[in-house]
Amino acid sequence: MSITTPAAAPEPGDWAALESALERNSPDDVIGWLVEATEAQRLAAFGHLGAYLRRNEGQPSWWHPRKPAVLSLAGLGCAPDARRATAAVFAHKAWRDSSYMLSPEHAVAVLRPRALSWLPELAAGVVAGLDVRPWGEWRLADTLVREAGLPTPADPSFAMGWWWDVLRDKDWEQALVDGPHRAVLLPLVLQHDAFGESLARPRGRDRTENALSRLATADPAAAVVVRSGCRTRLLLGGSAGAVRPFVRLHDSVPAEPGDLAAGLTDYLSLLHSPHGTVAGLAQRALSTADEAGLLDLDTLREVSATMLARDEKKLRQAQQVWLRAAARRRPADRAQLLALLEAPATTEQPLQPHPAPTPQVAALHRIDTIAELAEETAALLHGDRSPATLERVLAGLVTLAAADRSAAAAALSPVVARHRDQTRFDPPVEQALTWCALAMLAGSPDLVDEARPAVADVQRRMQTGGPLAPLHPHGDFDPTWLLQHRLAEIAVHGPAAPVPVLLATPTEANGHLDPAALADRLARYEQTGHEPWPADLAQALLRLPRDIDPATIAAAERLRSPAGLAFARRLRRGQPDPVTRRQVQTVSVWGTGPAARAVVSLTPPDDAGPIERKLFTLTPPQRAGYRSPGDPATWAAMLPSHREAAAAWLLPSIAASADGGSGRGGAMLLPMLAETSGPVGPAVTLAVAYALAAAHTSDRVAAVDALVGFDAALDRAAVGGEFGWLGSNGLVKVKRAAVTLDDAARAGAVAGVWELCRAALPALLRAEPQQGVADVVEVAARCARALGVRGPIAEVDAVAARGGASRLVTEARGLAAVLAG
Repeated sequence: MSITTPAAAPEPGDWAALESALERNSPDDVIGWLVEATEAQRLAAFGHLGAYLRRNEGQPSWWHPRKPAVLSLAGLGCAPDARRATAAVFAHKAWRDSSYMLSPEHAVAVLRPRALSWLPELAAGVVAGLDVRPWGEWRLADTLVREAGLPTPADPSFAMGWWWDVLRDKDWEQALVDGPHRAVLLPLVLQHDAFGESLARPRGRDRTENALSRLATADPAAAVVVRSGCRTRLLLGGSAGAVRPFVRLHDSVPAEPGDLAAGLTDYLSLLHSPHGTVAGLAQRALSTADEAGLLDLDTLREVSATMLARDEKKLRQAQQVWLRAAARRRPADRAQLLALLEAPATTEQPLQPHPAPTPQVAALHRIDTIAELAEETAALLHGDRSPATLERVLAGLVTLAAADRSAAAAALSPVVARHRDQTRFDPPVEQALTWCALAMLAGSPDLVDEARPAVADVQRRMQTGGPLAPLHPHGDFDPTWLLQHRLAEIAVHGPAAPVPVLLATPTEANGHLDPAALADRLARYEQTGHEPWPADLAQALLRLPRDIDPATIAAAERLRSPAGLAFARRLRRGQPDPVTRRQVQTVSVWGTGPAARAVVSLTPPDDAGPIERKLFTLTPPQRAGYRSPGDPATWAAMLPSHREAAAAWLLPSIAASADGGSGRGGAMLLPMLAETSGPVGPAVTLAVAYALAAAHTSDRVAAVDALVGFDAALDRAAVGGEFGWLGSNGLVKVKRAAVTLDDAARAGAVAGVWELCRAALPALLRAEPQQGVADVVEVAARCARALGVRGPIAEVDAVAARGGASRLVTEARGLAAVLAG
């Protein structure tokens, strides 16, 4: 960035000239003053700068997009010491505004003429306060470090900022190879939580893995760093989802003999990981080390004893293959190695049935202060789109911001201003509408001006179509439409016709709304003469639980407004439920995908209101297609008393993740539905059946959680019937489902898994042999043995009576023997 000197330079040292430059929001004029002034004049100006801030902050003219940058620039150029210079930079969040940040070139332009002895202290302070998310922040910190002549800081946040900066480079692969910081920072990046989170996302995973794999191929030393960093992270443990990306990254980087030798201790420790994927990684690495002659006989014995005792069949089989190969390589030790194969198999621990856990639903705590509202808003705009955060922010926006508009604007405007790009109405529309609502109710005048055109467009759509109007011309309809209308109501009606409180804010984290709380809110509306907003009222009624206390019904009967009467009527009649019907789709219009797919249609009941009628109407096309899953948590929280409706809308994406491998994440809805209420029918049943065989592990884990967490409302036999239909027709991979069922049984859902297998086996065994059916029979036998069930299954007996010793026949004989007692 070039630095231009103003044509008419201000009088050196004249505070009025610097103040005028600040009023013009001109970085070049501020730099010109600072460069021409003496150090004494700069120090004197620092006192004037504090008074200027106190005098003007909060005025309408203060909200200019370049104001934070010029203020931080002046503070940096006039501060008497490193502590106050660091505070001046951070105070106005100048570099956290992606449009008008404090540039590194400007910072150097005002610091270099001062020849400061405390520049290293300033650089260290900026590094210590680094936020790795804004794209320009790391560059300023890096520039100050180099200007101060400091070595590369071994700081995790500095390392992560460097990594994001590398990936933003147009030639990012070459930037990674040539980067001067790589040796110090790459190991720290691999241990940072943010790196693991980005690696778990599909887009970040592909780019990151490609970058590091190519770097490792070109530079063996980098390969050692990456694999060592992955081992260090895996040794820390964590959930299956947290460790899986590092397993994948480790395996994508070629092993070096020196790295294998240095990592033997780590790999031996990882053999004992509770995650089979991690233990398998260690097993593969140690097998390679053994082929390179790096393992002695005692170590090989220790490894074999560990792996042959694990529950995972794949790992035991891999160890047997390794031992046979090792016996061929070591003739002198052949007898001892083969003897390990002949050792008696470890006795598998019997399954232990456990009752389904009682869901513990947390309360949704409200926001009580403007400062807390600003903090939660920052989290929301930075990407925390969880229903709890969104609902808390919306409730605080309507109550706290309306009560003290100036305080809300002062606290929230800097946060909202940094996310101006969210005014673009590209799907998902709710992000843009959230920004507009925040700007209209708690923004500075310039932010209100920016949001007004978009809000006016939304208002025109609402006036034309009412509460059923589409708010965006593109995209398929789904339940998120109701959330969009609630956000639109806040943005459009909030400034002109505010309400005392939002009706639909849930009282529980799963989306349910306490009827007594809604009764109090509606009574408050009646006392103040306010009319509810249509979408807000409809969402509030949909969030009411199924079980209602008689005292609450009596309190509702005392309400007299139309909204109060509608509330009392809902409590008396209960929630309206759509009719769900199973439907089989044919192959997609492109001739790809499954030969058939089972979905459901929704038909609204006669007593449904206009908004509910729209939500409860779903007519799937005749041909299978893919629907983006959206956010399952949002849909579950919107329909906490209508499990069938939520599952029906997401079913196409859940099915696609199993029968086509496209999409992921839709099955995360299922364990959430286990914590809510409402009838369970073909939609939930099919969703669980498809999720058993989902292509992605996270979706199959969600299916396990659903089988464990659902109460008696879920008919496991019905799920088994659907799974049997899917598997026998070759529509899903049975082997994937067998692993899921085994995991669910080990987690305690033994009875449910047995009911499911009992219902699925007749169809699976009557069909052409499918890979994985023998595994399902094995899981069924283990469950039957643990439960002590008896009674033959004709199809199992028929397979058991066949000749031969195939695995399917062997497992069928075992199950038949258990059932015969």
